[in-house]
Amino acid sequence: MHRVNLSHRITSLISSPSLYHAVGQGALAVEIRRGDSRTRDVLRSLGHWQTEWRVGAERACMRILEGGCSVPVGVETELIELEQGEDEDSPEWTQTAPELTVTSPTLHFSGLLAPSVKYPSPTCTSLPPLTKRRAKLSLKTCITSLDGVRQIIYAPPPVLVKSYAEAERWGELCAEKITEMGGGPILAEINVIRKERERLDFERAKAMSIAASANGSNGVGAGAA
Repeated sequence: MHRVNLSHRITSLISSPSLYHAVGQGALAVEIRRGDSRTRDVLRSLGHWQTEWRVGAERACMRILEGGCSVPVGVETELIELEQGEDEDSPEWTQTAPELTVTSPTLHFSGLLAPSVKYPSPTCTSLPPLTKRRAKLSLKTCITSLDGVRQIIYAPPPVLVKSYAEAERWGELCAEKITEMGGGPILAEINVIRKERERLDFERAKAMSIAASANGSNGVGAGAA
């Protein structure tokens, strides 16, 4: 609505605490062949590091919670790039991550490597020029029981991040915190229910397979007679 200049038509914002979106909701990705460095470099101009950092934090949170489509985990993120000198007096915002090396994952160079600069190969002796980034990252997350009665929400203040890896680490810390706040028992209960559903689905599929096999055998026998 904002993009098409129809903001005045908005009557209610669908955001937290009314609604938390799924991890990675609305983010687009392009899948390419492994080892296809030429296509990877061509596609880099399409990348949006702000989205990549946000999704990295969200996915890291989900990974720690071991969630998926069957687990009611919601998130809401916001990332605002900062100019040098802004919020320098907020050391509590700083999250540290390992220094980049030539063998670091490709995504860890997100936003730090200019589109015109190629990714370093493992045979490089040094890193190419990197751009310094500073951004304020906000991540809110919630876990809801399957009956909707219990809900745990963790909405900490924004933190200062300087790389994809730091955004990812913040997502992990948020997941650990909401688990301690009471999300752990809810997730354990959900996993028990999920495993029972998986068992029933397996038994149902097994019974259908046996029945289909038996019908096939009976059909062959009747034809031969």
